[in-house]
Amino acid sequence: MSLAYYFMTKDGTLPRRNYQAEVVDSFCPQSTFKDLQSHSQNLPSRKVCLVDDRTNDGINSISLGDYGPLTAQKLYLKLKEKRFHDRDEHSPEPPNSVSPSSRESPLPLDADRRLVFITDIDRYAVAALMATAPLSQVTALGDTLYMHLAFKAYIGASIQTRGFPFFSLSFHLPYFAWRSTTPQEQPRDNRLNRAGHPVRKVIDVSFLTSGVTPQITFKQGDYLCEAQMSVLVLGPDDCRWTGLCLVDTYFDSEDQRECVDKYHADVPDGIQSDPFTEGIFDVHLPILDPREYFLAVLDCRAKVFMEEWKHSADKLAHRIDGYIAEHPFISKHSTSPPGTELRPFLSCIGQTRQHLREFIECLRAPIRHWDDFKHRERFRTAAECRYISSIQETFVAAGHCLNQLESLCKRCDDLAKYLALCMNDEGSRGMKLQARLTQYNHTLTHVFLYFCFPPILAAGMLSMHEEAIPGVLGPAKQSFIVLTIFLTTLVFIIVGFMQRWRDILLFVYDLVGTERIKIFAGKLTSPGGHDEDIELGGRLQ
Repeated sequence: MSLAYYFMTKDGTLPRRNYQAEVVDSFCPQSTFKDLQSHSQNLPSRKVCLVDDRTNDGINSISLGDYGPLTAQKLYLKLKEKRFHDRDEHSPEPPNSVSPSSRESPLPLDADRRLVFITDIDRYAVAALMATAPLSQVTALGDTLYMHLAFKAYIGASIQTRGFPFFSLSFHLPYFAWRSTTPQEQPRDNRLNRAGHPVRKVIDVSFLTSGVTPQITFKQGDYLCEAQMSVLVLGPDDCRWTGLCLVDTYFDSEDQRECVDKYHADVPDGIQSDPFTEGIFDVHLPILDPREYFLAVLDCRAKVFMEEWKHSADKLAHRIDGYIAEHPFISKHSTSPPGTELRPFLSCIGQTRQHLREFIECLRAPIRHWDDFKHRERFRTAAECRYISSIQETFVAAGHCLNQLESLCKRCDDLAKYLALCMNDEGSRGMKLQARLTQYNHTLTHVFLYFCFPPILAAGMLSMHEEAIPGVLGPAKQSFIVLTIFLTTLVFIIVGFMQRWRDILLFVYDLVGTERIKIFAGKLTSPGGHDEDIELGGRLQ
């Protein structure tokens, strides 16, 4: 059993979580953990993680040191270290007291409050988290890893009532980030699953660029990039807890993306930015209450979430308006059929509708989860209520973005219906034109057959050698007129018989009776043709 299946299903005791284990195992196979254990040279050297360990007695806090930006392997080694230490129960000082005697204790201080921040989490960081997680954190951490890798939305809290008391608070905010860049610098997620597909997909929406030439399109492209921010806060009580923050940054350039090196180097006037809050809070002025800290982080990250959605919705609206304005449905000077111009336009609108529905579902889910969380949870302190009010304003703005996307989708739906009607109308016109042409050809055929063919055939027959012409006929005008009238009459008879042969056959059947028809048919068939006689009689009946 691989590490992912062992971790996600608790050694197979929770088989109902196999679907989650499949997602995690597809991204983090068993060989990943073996590389971590063996310190393989294939391990990435990119620094993706920050760890902040502090004591916490509910009032005061002491930093346990600056670990600096860490690679996935160093994160694994750090998380393997002992976090809590046994102390003499007769010690006069509390375990995490900030008094001088506590600081001079030979035992290291406990990391009561641990924050782990990871950007663009790779399979090695996932393996490091799973391999070092305490048993009490397995369920909540497994859910977080699955939700983050599967691009799922959630905001909620849970309290473990059986066994040891345990709480967890988490949110997952998926969004699509609009980025414009050259095709050579197109954003792409280099993290691949077992099937070779990237964890986050990038949608090329350059087809919506209005009035562009191929040369301009080559220089600039528009892309919508999947991204997600996930935060988990969990622990047994308000003094001992862990925070995990996972952020996608792959879609930005190296000099603009959110990275651990910038957070660690950003120390103006001794203030170091808290990466959980996107640098808004100071690491050295920590919020020790886990519930309040969770709401503070949600407040900061929800604003990023809303701003990215607003930017994407505005850009989409601008591109759609421009595309419609620059691409009239039917050009007045076009020499091609109208359907030829409508078909590419309808295809583009169809792609846009498909993407808009995906965006709407992606944005609607976190808004719905926030409404459930807000009405289900009770908030006690004034600080918590302030954060709730601020978060509510942010999600109201996100709701406006949702309405904008829904309006765009409805507009595209209406436009697609109109274009389909235009296509049907053009098709009806084409069918009517084709019917008129067919009728015209039919008329010409009858004119030729009845009025041109007999004289031509008569002239041809009379122009043959005299010995080949029957004695009754001669190369005279009277012969030509008589032969023409005869041939015309013959053509009328043959054509009439071909058009009405069924009616004629039924008339003959009614006139002479069934028995005579059978006798006549029997004479025309071979001795073994009895079945054919019966069949003919059956058809006549």
